[in-house]
Amino acid sequence: MRTTIICLGLLVAGCALSGCAMFSGESNPGAELSAVAKPPVADLPVPANFKLDEDRSRSCDSGVARFVDHLYWGSASKFAVSRFYKKAMIARKWRFVSETFSLGDQDLQFKKPGETCKVTISSGSWLHPTKLKLQLWTSELKNPPANDSRTGQ
Repeated sequence: MRTTIICLGLLVAGCALSGCAMFSGESNPGAELSAVAKPPVADLPVPANFKLDEDRSRSCDSGVARFVDHLYWGSASKFAVSRFYKKAMIARKWRFVSETFSLGDQDLQFKKPGETCKVTISSGSWLHPTKLKLQLWTSELKNPPANDSRTGQ
């Protein structure tokens, strides 16, 4: 019995140190990610295995402006998540603007008329190896209210 426990412990330690897929949070590093059917924000896709951290997320839509600051946790490689967003955002009529990889974090920026979206992909915890932050803000009002000073009303 004791020998079995020692062997299992060595096996687990060996996998962890060698970067075994079981501990990296990714069973197939080259696999393409799919999107959840109904994400919290319709035009902001979310990979299927990522969960919204409701206690650390917020959003507001007034009809003329939007603000989204969502945090998700999941288990896919940062590069797989990046590939997912480059395809899924363009499919939802977002224009890819830039990509930055610095100190382990990957930032992607997308634009729509009057809106900007920043996707930040970084390392998470042991249970949720990948942290995903979606930030969207309105840079120009969608349907600005009529200016009463011009009409005299």
